[in-house]
Amino acid sequence: MKRIAQIVISLGLILYVLVLSNDLKAQSQVNDLKKEQDTLKENVTTLRDKVSGIEERIATAEGDLAKLTKIKLSGYLQAQWQHSESAIAYPNNIFSVRRARIKFTYEPLDGVVFVLQPDLVPGNITVKDAYVQLNDRWLKTFSLYAGKFNRPNYEVEYSSSSREVPERSRVIRAIYPDERAIGAKLEIAPQNVPIKIQLAVFNGNDGIGINNPVYNYSTGLWDNNVTVGQNIDFDNYKDFMARVTYSFKLGQWGGLTLGAHGYYGQIKANSTDLLKSDYTYDKSLDAQNTGNGVKKNWVGFETQFYVDVLGGLTLKGEYIFGVNSSPGYNSQSYSSKNSTTGNATISTTLSSQYNTAKDTLTVLTLKTTLVNKAPAISKNFMGYYVYLIKNIGKRNQVAVRYDYYNPDTKLSADKIGTAGWNESPKDAFGNPIKTTYTKGDGFVIANKYTTPIIKTTNKLTSGTGDVAYGTWTFAYSYFFTDNIKIMLAYEMPINTKSGVKNSSGVGNVTTDQTAMVNGVPTFLDFSEKVNQNLLTLRLQAKF
Repeated sequence: MKRIAQIVISLGLILYVLVLSNDLKAQSQVNDLKKEQDTLKENVTTLRDKVSGIEERIATAEGDLAKLTKIKLSGYLQAQWQHSESAIAYPNNIFSVRRARIKFTYEPLDGVVFVLQPDLVPGNITVKDAYVQLNDRWLKTFSLYAGKFNRPNYEVEYSSSSREVPERSRVIRAIYPDERAIGAKLEIAPQNVPIKIQLAVFNGNDGIGINNPVYNYSTGLWDNNVTVGQNIDFDNYKDFMARVTYSFKLGQWGGLTLGAHGYYGQIKANSTDLLKSDYTYDKSLDAQNTGNGVKKNWVGFETQFYVDVLGGLTLKGEYIFGVNSSPGYNSQSYSSKNSTTGNATISTTLSSQYNTAKDTLTVLTLKTTLVNKAPAISKNFMGYYVYLIKNIGKRNQVAVRYDYYNPDTKLSADKIGTAGWNESPKDAFGNPIKTTYTKGDGFVIANKYTTPIIKTTNKLTSGTGDVAYGTWTFAYSYFFTDNIKIMLAYEMPINTKSGVKNSSGVGNVTTDQTAMVNGVPTFLDFSEKVNQNLLTLRLQAKF
């Protein structure tokens, strides 16, 4: 019995120890679980903080990406090789980058667009477009432009990257130099009516070359110093333009667009005389205010006809006529020359008014004023162009363009080089004043005073700038892709025979006869047809 009691007690003790050890182990496990739970909480908190950081960075990136999506980048590059057949072209074959443009378009708000397009041609980096555009968000009809942008004209607004021939027509290049101008424009294009109205106001001087001759004392000649108006305005006049186009749909076959545009402007005259288109005298401008304006007024009519036949056929053209003016110039140069005591001679048309007896004369300073003037002139002009374009499949395109430009329709070709105006200042007796000074015997004109001498020229003669041209351009383009194409073009300018020949058979309308080409005197004589043909091979890439 006692033995049984000991066994029971022993088993109880063993059971107690087992239970106790299990409790201790369970407590240890609970403690471990609590520690793991605390660690897990810490890890979860850390992970939550990291996720929050990532979310913030994602939100920031999304904001930056949203801003970037408002900026659009486009552009194109035109690299070319040209060969000229003109006798005065040297070198007559060149590689060049014709255009290298990048266009940035930023739309921070719906209806607000900023555009900046530089032209990165090596050696001649310019800003082509820089304007803000405000679009009507309600009627979707009105747009307001301000800055530098294309003038409202079909060929001007038609992108050089899409044009089917290398360059714009001669008349457009003449009346719209640089294509763009600084000003403001209102564009009206209703959504449900195929009409487009453009009304614009510009400074009007962009791209216009103003001649301000500079006297060269080493050669005794006046050198041309042409200033081209870029981003400046040098008069108080503003030029106005308007263009209206209306489009018709020709069923499933194509479309027809008819339009017209007008230009009304003035440019400040730099002379007190104005000539007519035939180089005869028109009128005297205000001598006290040479800022009188001379006209730049013309109108044009346009059409574009598109038909979907065997890949597509396009016929388009424009006719423009009006008055374009040159402001003339009035340049002066001064020189002073010290002289010693001695006899002097002055020759003048007014010599009969003076005592011609020989007297001793002392001249301390001789001041010469050289005046080189040219009158303003308003010329009637006319020009037009016609395109015929045919697509052959999706990769090939052929184009033919004929354009004509007559810068002076009131002057016949045989009068060019002869017609002109030459007027020098008159004295009180109506005689031209032509005063010169030479050292030697003469009569007293001054004693110990500055002696003024004025030499004036005031003339304008017709010349190469009045020659009319008709130009054929033939072009073939192959499109490797929608963005890469190669163009081969041949341009044939045909001048109107102008002027008259002398006894030696040389005409009076020529380029500079003293010009040297590769060491050989060479000039173009427009009394005959002059070869100025040009071959162009151009590779273009757009993005």
